[in-house]
Amino acid sequence: MGSTPYDARMRDSGLQPRFSVTRTTAVFAVVLAGVFVYGAWRPLWHTDLWGHLAYGRLIWETGALPKTEPLLPLATNVPFIDTAWLSQIVGYAVERWEGVAGLQMLFGGLLTSISAAWLALAHRRVRDWRWGIAGLLIYLWLDWFHLYVIRPQLAGTACYVVLLWRLTARRSSHRDGFGIPLLFALWANLHGSFLLGLALIAVFLTGRSVDILRRTRSPMAVRHDRRVRTLILWLALAAAGSAINPYGPALIPEVLNVARCPNLADLTEWQPLELQSQPGRSFAAAAIGLLVLSGVTPRRIQTWEGLLLVGLALGGLSSARLLTWWSPAAAYLLILHARATWRKFRRKPYEATAVPRRLIWTGIVCVAVVSALAASPLGRSPTAGKSEVSNSVSSFTPVSATEFLRERPPAGLVFNTYEWGDYLLWAGPPGLQVFVNSHAHLIPPEIWRDYLRMLRQDAGWRELLDLYDINTVVVDPLNRGALIDSLRNDPVWRVDFEDRVAVILTRR
Repeated sequence: MGSTPYDARMRDSGLQPRFSVTRTTAVFAVVLAGVFVYGAWRPLWHTDLWGHLAYGRLIWETGALPKTEPLLPLATNVPFIDTAWLSQIVGYAVERWEGVAGLQMLFGGLLTSISAAWLALAHRRVRDWRWGIAGLLIYLWLDWFHLYVIRPQLAGTACYVVLLWRLTARRSSHRDGFGIPLLFALWANLHGSFLLGLALIAVFLTGRSVDILRRTRSPMAVRHDRRVRTLILWLALAAAGSAINPYGPALIPEVLNVARCPNLADLTEWQPLELQSQPGRSFAAAAIGLLVLSGVTPRRIQTWEGLLLVGLALGGLSSARLLTWWSPAAAYLLILHARATWRKFRRKPYEATAVPRRLIWTGIVCVAVVSALAASPLGRSPTAGKSEVSNSVSSFTPVSATEFLRERPPAGLVFNTYEWGDYLLWAGPPGLQVFVNSHAHLIPPEIWRDYLRMLRQDAGWRELLDLYDINTVVVDPLNRGALIDSLRNDPVWRVDFEDRVAVILTRR
């Protein structure tokens, strides 16, 4: 790229390299500031966030990782390998210091980090801020089903996008020799998805080997290729970094065991993707767009692209949860080939132009950062962290019902819906015994089946309430109205609390 006389004067003055940025950087900063503010004001979801905070609180207070499940009385002796212990401690520390507003800020920060990493991934090849922003919107649209909930998986997603950014670089850096193992050491303690990072490196390694073999017809060329050797080294460093965790290499089979747990088949995000749903329609639209572009793009389609997209797409059709790893690569390849196709049909030669750096863009970046922080929950009110929880959580969170339980702690086991077990553990009275929470993989399969039988009112469900000595039932009228009506009409049970979100029934 060339330079302008203005740039030369700025370099001579010593200001440009240190204080000036380009218009693209300023535009990205404004967009990311908007992403941060939006994320920071999102209501905290009512599901597994609170369970991870409860585990983080336990680790913080005891100073040790539990060896067996510590919070579910029906899974007391089940071995527990905590694949997200670091995320849980960080989340609890944030909540402890800044309350729910701090958690909202944390969510905004994670969403912004993922978006920034994706923009870095796309802009390096596209070199046009308009295409970069369009691609980011496509990515957020594709993966919003998984991105709108703060959970350790967001930290894993950030690591995944950063790794994809490094793998798609034209050349590796000597810093990658330190960065790759460091990334995986952090990733393996934040979330169990680090195994997908290892698989991603393996996909790029396989793709590169196939491309060389197709071009040269020589296995020796594959063996001596510098990029192949680099990827083999990265895979070894990544595996070594992943072993730096409290459980060592034993963490890998444990993550695989979680994915194979039969209980997960009853959870929506682990079930096959339904094409009639919003995530299914988004996936179908993106997949069709990729198929069309593959036939017209002037860019050479590399083998890793097909391996990654087809493999994760097939996995996503069998388990919708895998689409969160398909989406960033799909959005990246969509804009990459769309821009190449647009330039092809535009029939106008591409000319590299100078990218001037201006102090005014630096000022816009500073204003965007300061405005985003000022508009956040803590920026608008220093005491926001101590505000009412009900103002910062989703409307389906049983805040009032949990306060009722704190005032009148129930005796014995509480039957609750899967979605609320985590919040009840976090905000309920100390020692509350919930039936299930989001750690479904730790619940013995026979107990999980009994839970579903009671929830669905299958044959013998009343006897199961007696068998487990359940004296309190906490369910939602929106989805469990039939169960509530059955117990309401039973003289053995009475309604002690009821609002539009939750109903609490107890034995007389």
